[in-house]
Amino acid sequence: MSHVVLILTGILLWRIPPKNINSIYGYRTRLASRSIATWKYANDRCAKLLIIVGASGFLFVTLVYLFSYFVFKIQYSDDFWGIIVLAVLIISLTIVITIIQFELKAKFDDKGKFIKRGH
Repeated sequence: MSHVVLILTGILLWRIPPKNINSIYGYRTRLASRSIATWKYANDRCAKLLIIVGASGFLFVTLVYLFSYFVFKIQYSDDFWGIIVLAVLIISLTIVITIIQFELKAKFDDKGKFIKRGH
């Protein structure tokens, strides 16, 4: 269920992105809040990544559950599955935050202005 929340949050951020930097709604970090350009970039990336990791996490947990139940004939407790889902959720969110922060550092200067790369 928690991965469905990630997907729905990603869709919400994608369909209704925050227009201005605020402290209530959106991907809020110091780097994302440096300028309107970093804010828009971070929120757009966050929306897309939440959908991807939400769907991937849901698929992963579902496959592990089905595989363990039907192939190994193992029935784990609800507490066990809760821990597995929570672990995958934490890893998923850590991946999203790490990617966005890395990209913000690579693509924008200290004032939040896009760095133009010459070829």
